[in-house]
Amino acid sequence: MIERLNQTFGIPKSVVFVRDNNNFAKACLTSSAGQRADVFLHGAQVSSWVGPHGEDLLFMSSKAVFERGKPVRGGIPIVFPQFGKGDLPSHGFARTSMWEVKESSMLTEGEPSVTFKLEDGPLTRNLWAHQFVLEYTVTLSDKLKCSLKVVNCGTVPFFFFAGFHTYFRIADINRTSIHGLHEVTYLDAARSRSYGVQNADPLTIEEHTDRIYLNAPDTTRIGDRLMNREYTVVKKNIKDLVVWNPWENGSKAFADLGPQEYLSFVCVEPMIVNQKITLGPREKYECAQELSYR
Repeated sequence: MIERLNQTFGIPKSVVFVRDNNNFAKACLTSSAGQRADVFLHGAQVSSWVGPHGEDLLFMSSKAVFERGKPVRGGIPIVFPQFGKGDLPSHGFARTSMWEVKESSMLTEGEPSVTFKLEDGPLTRNLWAHQFVLEYTVTLSDKLKCSLKVVNCGTVPFFFFAGFHTYFRIADINRTSIHGLHEVTYLDAARSRSYGVQNADPLTIEEHTDRIYLNAPDTTRIGDRLMNREYTVVKKNIKDLVVWNPWENGSKAFADLGPQEYLSFVCVEPMIVNQKITLGPREKYECAQELSYR
């Protein structure tokens, strides 16, 4: 399979397909700006985003499970068609499905782009009885852009939730700040889904945090004071933003997360949560996030 992928979609020095130590097939993108990104075919999940100085900007759990049909803790899992728990597996099935590579290209010199595709089949229809196509495009320059397109291929409408469950690597959660959410109303999932307003500016994480910021601004910044680094998250055509860290007790509850690893990441997630998207037959929906740092 790897040989076929490289023959069909490989771009010398820019897009290469390999198998990693866990036997997961992945696309490895390299930009002329010196950045690298890896994307698993499992879940079309971005597993690594490396800056020009060799630092990985995404968190991956040391206890992540690499098995077909199971979610991988870290990177950028895709949420679809369900957010959180419900009738489907938690956060839906997109992040645990095997995707195909649809195409690869160079948008500009030194800016590789790969598009992955997931279509409904027997496995998905056993969970969610709808016909659909998902296309997920990862583009790398001096930024990392993730774009998701959802198409209703059936004859009846369906609704869904979706988004990008991004794990940012940080040096210490106690010295991390999130800017751009001042006076935004949030739904506090850690406190019986009560409502609140973000009064502190910036937001700092000091306990288990699971907040859905409603109609959040399109640009959010994450300050990592120990690393003297700032991430910028720009969301497109997505209203809400989730901020999540399980803190110490929450970390211990996850078998695929080290007990102290809550210190090393924060999830800032452009997400469709509060208002579902409804698509009629042959209609489509597109959204994106663009990540950068300095």
